[in-house]
Amino acid sequence: MDRPAKKRSSHIAKISLTNMNLRASIPGIIPGSEGGKRNRIPDLRKKITPMEKQQLSTPEILQRMLEKDHFSRWLGLQIDEYGPGYCRLHFRVTETMLNGFSILHGGALFAASDSALAFACNSHGIITVALDCSISFTRSTQAGELLTVEAKEVHLGNKIGIYDIRTTNEKGELVALFKGTAYRTSKKMDPTD
Repeated sequence: MDRPAKKRSSHIAKISLTNMNLRASIPGIIPGSEGGKRNRIPDLRKKITPMEKQQLSTPEILQRMLEKDHFSRWLGLQIDEYGPGYCRLHFRVTETMLNGFSILHGGALFAASDSALAFACNSHGIITVALDCSISFTRSTQAGELLTVEAKEVHLGNKIGIYDIRTTNEKGELVALFKGTAYRTSKKMDPTD
């Protein structure tokens, strides 16, 4: 039901999306209105590459990360629940994690929180890395205790994500509060990797 274009006295060419299919044979070029000139416009038809067609599901993202994350395995971290912007994991404090005062070393607690941050912020399929992290220790922990680390997305922007990570003991008492700011690169996780 397209009508033939009317001649315009103006040098501005109007483009409607409904008429774009008429110009499919000459991508990026539309006829001008004066003296047979042609005006260049960008080709609005996006070419979809095979990579864009394939996206990893949230469980596939976790699986890919766990396959390569030797440090989290070494810590003994076990994932309990995982979803977009969220991760809950647990680990048991071992003798090798204790400091000189026979309590959990802060670095081990920071590392477990950082791993939870990594799993939560990468759950969207965009490669994301920690930009800034801070931790507050609220309670000491002994060998043998089971700790739960829960990461929740507080904000997700184009380039920045903010996460609240809480570590609790078996009684539900707060052991540490970790805040992570993550930078979202423009790179998607490769489904063929």
